[in-house]
Amino acid sequence: MAHYLMAAKVKKSPFVFEIQNICCEVCTDLVKRNYCHFDKVAPNKYALSFLIEINRQLPAATEVAFTIDVRPKGGQKAVKFVNLRLKVCDALASLKTNPMLMMILREMLQNSNLPLSCPLKPNILYNISNMMVSDEIVPSYAPTLDFNFTMIFYLEKSNMGTIFVQGAIKRN
Repeated sequence: MAHYLMAAKVKKSPFVFEIQNICCEVCTDLVKRNYCHFDKVAPNKYALSFLIEINRQLPAATEVAFTIDVRPKGGQKAVKFVNLRLKVCDALASLKTNPMLMMILREMLQNSNLPLSCPLKPNILYNISNMMVSDEIVPSYAPTLDFNFTMIFYLEKSNMGTIFVQGAIKRN
């Protein structure tokens, strides 16, 4: 009986969630230093870390574009699942009010000194350390697919930098 209860408590994911690569690219002298890294800490669970230090205040006009591209198994072409572009200051403020992002926000706040409002000030090492991302953020009905999550930072249509996360969902 105890064995049955133990088995009932363990929820097995119907798929494998993988992060395969993470890359940060800087295209401006505004950034003094940056770093991004991930570690697999358990099956279907990853710790992501980011840090950035800027050498002058982030301009208020800075924008961020979020995209998620997915390519279902056997698909020839990627499909743009999310395509959102807004000012960084607006994005920081809206994190608090967007129910879809609340789970990620909660994890981020526990592991970050990133402010939820502007300005982002110079000579402060902003970091998100060991933010846990797991299969819990993926709907249970998700098909087998490859995904790319991209954040591109822009100032006056010029690319300032990119964060790129590549991964996959594989059905068991």
